[in-house]
Amino acid sequence: MTLSKGWMRWSLAIGAAALLAGCGTAQASNPPTSTSSTSTSTQPSTSSNTALTVTTNSATVSGKSETVLATSSGMTLYYFTGDTPTTSHCTGACSQIWHALTVSGGSSATGTSNLPGSLSVVKDANGNQVAYQGHLLYTYSGDSAPHQANGEGIEGKWFVATPQLTAATSTTSSSSSSSSSSSSGYGGY
Repeated sequence: MTLSKGWMRWSLAIGAAALLAGCGTAQASNPPTSTSSTSTSTQPSTSSNTALTVTTNSATVSGKSETVLATSSGMTLYYFTGDTPTTSHCTGACSQIWHALTVSGGSSATGTSNLPGSLSVVKDANGNQVAYQGHLLYTYSGDSAPHQANGEGIEGKWFVATPQLTAATSTTSSSSSSSSSSSSGYGGY
């Protein structure tokens, strides 16, 4: 019985955090800055001695195998259409589900030679966040292993980042997929 109560409390806490996530309501209070990437090796802020390299990987997206951007450990990278090229709108509780891809200090990111677009680092509410073609990058907590793309299409606003991703506009990121928003804004987290 104690285990069941603990499980219920944990489930309720996760559900409450998800409801608070909103993923699109928080904004950075300081103006962000952007720097181009030129370094070949960096330290991610979330791991200790691993160079941050954005690479490509295959993942099953909407039932078919596609080439997607990935971390050096193979985890699929996503972008949020509610972001602008300089401002993340996924902070606070949202960032517990969607983890911003960041680098420490004045570091930058590097990409493998098969990336036709450009990487940059943007200082925003999440720290020094990596962007591809002006789209801020995230990993999804619902992906437990490489080659997964469980976050594709959530809320009609979260999509896998692909090497062919077009440059983001200055007002909002754009999606190559057609989408419809969830009326609750929480996408079933």
